Formats: sequence, C-alpha cells, structure tokens
Amino acid sequence: MLRVGVVLPAHDESRHLAGVVAGLPEWVDRVLIVDDASTDDTLAVARGLEDERVRVIHHDVNTGVGGAMRSGYRAALAEECDVVVKMDGDGQMDAAELLVLLRPIRLGMAEYAKGNRFRQTGRPPDMPRHRWFGNVMLSFLTKVASGYWH
Repeated sequence: MLRVGVVLPAHDESRHLAGVVAGLPEWVDRVLIVDDASTDDTLAVARGLEDERVRVIHHDVNTGVGGAMRSGYRAALAEECDVVVKMDGDGQMDAAELLVLLRPIRLGMAEYAKGNRFRQTGRPPDMPRHRWFGNVMLSFLTKVASGYWH
C-alpha cells in the first residue's frame, strides 16, 4: 500500500475548499492545504475542517501556486508520503479519477502521472482563450519532455 498525500494550494477558495476535501477518497492518507495568504476565510475554513487527514500550512505572503506547491510537497515528504497528488482548491479536478491517475504509479509503470482537467469539458466558459491555449501548450510540452507517447 502506498501512503498517498494530496496537496491543495488554496488562495481565496473558502467557497470550494470544504467540498474538495469532502470529495477525497477515504484511502487518501494526508491532505495538505496550503493557504497562500488568502484575503477571504480560506484559512478559517481549512482550520475548521473536521478531517483528521488535514494539515494546514499558512503563508503570510502570497507565493503563487508554485510556492504553495513547494510548501505542500515538502510537507508531504516530511509526512513520509509515497505518492503526492496536487489538486486545486477550487474544485475543478475530479477526485473520482485519482485511482486511474495513480494506477500506473502503483503498478511501477510510471513515477509521474498528470491528469487533464479539460479532458471531458474542454475550455471552461469563464477561462480566457489565451489562458486555455497556454494550458494546452504547457500540457503538450510536458508530454514531449516526459516521453508520454512512449
């Protein structure tokens, strides 16, 4: 059995955070919420969650999603997680797909797996076209660099 940790970078996600955590499967061992200097009630919501898997990390200064991910990954390593999954705190990712995402890692076929939040929905209507295009291009470049097609 692998010890699975989920890193949730969260900046002003008080409306979505509880639902995201509630949607995580029971087999997730640790949930690391990184409040990245939110200006809403994200920190209070995170600290108020009654889920023993949750650990809250708070940034006094906004470091962006990259900085929040670094803090979460470091904490996951300190918690001795074997696998770390990054999900956004806004609920755009479907936790029901975690098993599919983790399968190649569990079977020793991969050391890294990446999901695609646009796979079934395409571009969200509230996402600007240039941002969506950037996401598509970064995903493509990640596939090229990782040898995805092999």
